[in-house]
This record gives sequence, C-alpha cells and structure tokens, in this order.
Amino acid sequence: MEASHAQLIEAVTLLTEANRKDSILAEAYNGLSVFASKHGDYAACAELAKKGYAYATEVDNERIASVAACNIALSLGRLGSYAQQIQWAQTAINLNTRYRYPHSLVDAATQLMLGLAMTNDSDGVLKVVSQYDQPIRSSHQPSAIQSWILSCADAHQILGRPKFALSLGTEATVGQYDTPLNLSFAGRFARWVALVELKRDAKNQGSERIRHVLTAMQELDKIDQLEIACAARLLAEAGSNFGEQAGGSIPQLLAGFSPFVTDQLRRLGFSMVL
Repeated sequence: MEASHAQLIEAVTLLTEANRKDSILAEAYNGLSVFASKHGDYAACAELAKKGYAYATEVDNERIASVAACNIALSLGRLGSYAQQIQWAQTAINLNTRYRYPHSLVDAATQLMLGLAMTNDSDGVLKVVSQYDQPIRSSHQPSAIQSWILSCADAHQILGRPKFALSLGTEATVGQYDTPLNLSFAGRFARWVALVELKRDAKNQGSERIRHVLTAMQELDKIDQLEIACAARLLAEAGSNFGEQAGGSIPQLLAGFSPFVTDQLRRLGFSMVL
C-alpha cells in the first residue's frame, strides 16, 4: 500500500527532526517528487527528487538513487532543460547496474531517448535503442516491454520519422498489447491508439479502445489525462463517435504546464488539437 502525501510529509518531518539520513528518508523524498509530478509541478518534482538522490547516494543505495535521478530527468525534460535531462537520465542508467530493475531501466532509457530526440540527436537515439532494446525485450516483463516500445515510437516521432514511429506504435497497441498493461503510460498508449487507428481508418474502434482508459482518468497523472483528452479530440474531429469534450477540456488540462510540454506533444502527434 502506497503512502499518502500527508504520510510522506510526516515521515520527512520526523526523520529530519531526528537527524536521520537514510534510505527511508530518500524514499520519502522520492515519493513526494512523484506526487508533484502527478500534478504537473515539475519544478517541485525536480527539487524533491534531488533531495532523494542526495540522501540515497549518501547511504549508497543505487536503486533509490537511480529512481530519483530518473525523476529529475523527467522533470527537467518537461521544463525544456534537455541537456540536463540527458545527463540525469544517463546517471540513472549508470546506477541501474546489470539491468537489475527492468522498469527502472525503461524509465531512464526513455528519458535519455526523449532528451536526445528533442535536441535532434538522431545518432544518439539509435545508440540508446541498439544498447538497451535486447535486454529490455528479453526481460520477460510485458508491461516494461510495452512501455519501451511506446518510448521508441515517441523518439522516432519527435525525430520526424512517422512511418517507423507508426510501425512501433502499432506494435505497442495492437495484438498482445491492445490494452495498457500499466496505467503509468495510459496517456502515451491512448495517443498511439488514436494515431494508429486514424491511419487504419478505424476511428470508431480507436474511440472504443480509448474509452477503456477514460474510466481511470481520475487515477492518472495530469499529463496522461491531457494526452487522453487530446487523443479523444483527435478522433472526434476525424468523425468518430466521441463527443468534442470526451476526456475533458484540453485548455483546462493544459493550464499550468510549461510551453515545452505543448511543444513536445505537438511533435508527438497532437499538432492538430494543440
């Protein structure tokens, strides 16, 4: 059972007052950074994760430090600091020695690829794919594999390779992956469902598949809610059986995000609705 925001605040307060610097404090800061990210407050997420990283490295806990570094990379990327995103993502990967934690490796490699893609470093993206594709796909963890394929599709989409991106997006959303195996990437899944089904002229089928993740909207991160609303609007404007406001108001969901998030989502396929 995950700790609530109030419980994490209390844990940080008590541990700090007791002058304890250990893995529990590092985990608490990481937890707070996740809460901040969930609500789209990426500046706070970065600062909290940096504290988690500092305490984790002080007690030599590579796993917690890797997660914190990845949270920092994600936040800085959403704030447009792509060079720092790349650096922190590489730090997270370096700490994930021997690929012991497949989901953490996928998350870190994703941030590395996205940072490289946003800086138009095509060779860098291909290098990441060639280095980590095999160990991730051989991890026998379907949700990690699905997330990885979605990430590869995103990187190629940003780089302006729509055909290759679409083939990966299809692989990640059709057949054995016709539903998101983890709600942490529900927004990316919905986006690729919309793009794939529009290409296949199956907009109503796409609407039905996205309707499945709409039922979990309130549980999702703000960025995922925004992506699902944009995916629904994309299908609605193409004449699907979605209403115009399916998934919620895009302007309301977009409020509070940096302009870099809007730019990223446009490059990822939502230029028609943003």
